[in-house]
Amino acid sequence: MKKIFSISTFLLLIFSFSMLTAAQNNLSNSNKYNSVASSSVSKLQQKILLSDKQTSEIKGVVLTYIQVKANLDNSANLFAKIEPLLDSRQKIKFEIINNDWWNSIVKEIAEKDSTK
Repeated sequence: MKKIFSISTFLLLIFSFSMLTAAQNNLSNSNKYNSVASSSVSKLQQKILLSDKQTSEIKGVVLTYIQVKANLDNSANLFAKIEPLLDSRQKIKFEIINNDWWNSIVKEIAEKDSTK
């Protein structure tokens, strides 16, 4: 009976440790992607003069897109979600810089992924 109890206790400890490690990894990835989204949207805010409300909404869209790892090679879906949040002048500016802006995001994600 003691042997069964000690084995089950040992297995419970291993399971708890693995769950804790998994939770820490998820939190780490969340923080990593949050910092990528924040820095990239901050750059966009400066380039096309976003309002605070627009900045917040776009950050949420970018963060969701990055976390889901929606095909990072296909930014058209992301751009389609961002453009309705912009006024006409901002859309024109965004169309000019969007590919370079997106490439900088992909590059930053790759750098962060390589430093795991």
